[in-house]
Amino acid sequence: MSRITFFLCFYSIIVAQSCVRMIPPDGVGIPSTEPPPTSAAPVTEEPSTVTMTVSETTETVTTAMAVTCMDCKIDGILGGTAGTGMEPITESEPYDPTSDGCVQYGLRCFWMNDRICTLIQVMAETATETVEIGNSVILADALLTCAGDGTWGSGTIMNIETVYCVFTGCPM
Repeated sequence: MSRITFFLCFYSIIVAQSCVRMIPPDGVGIPSTEPPPTSAAPVTEEPSTVTMTVSETTETVTTAMAVTCMDCKIDGILGGTAGTGMEPITESEPYDPTSDGCVQYGLRCFWMNDRICTLIQVMAETATETVEIGNSVILADALLTCAGDGTWGSGTIMNIETVYCVFTGCPM
């Protein structure tokens, strides 16, 4: 029986404490719903005129969306035309983003049926130069990373505008 008595006392204390918390402190109460007192002095009304001058200036603000290293589109730089010596990239696939979340793509150039060529190159054109960013005799590959300004780069080569494959000495 002592356990039941202990439990009932303990439970009663908890219930009583929750009720005590509900009592507001002194000075806090429900505001009156009665209208505020009015003075007995008569109210006189005089006509008045109010003149307002409004000048409105509208300014158009154009905010360009910030370009980030997550906004690069690979299709914009895949170049090359079959039969011109500057062949299209054979394969491109997304890679895991960098630690900063920047987009990366892997590019591959290979000859038909994985035959060996004298040289296979992945070439990149910038506004000022054309450079090799990957080479091999079977499969040339390169990794492109989107820069913070929305342009592509590979290693130390930045602002890449076009990429393509060059095949030299490949069997027909």
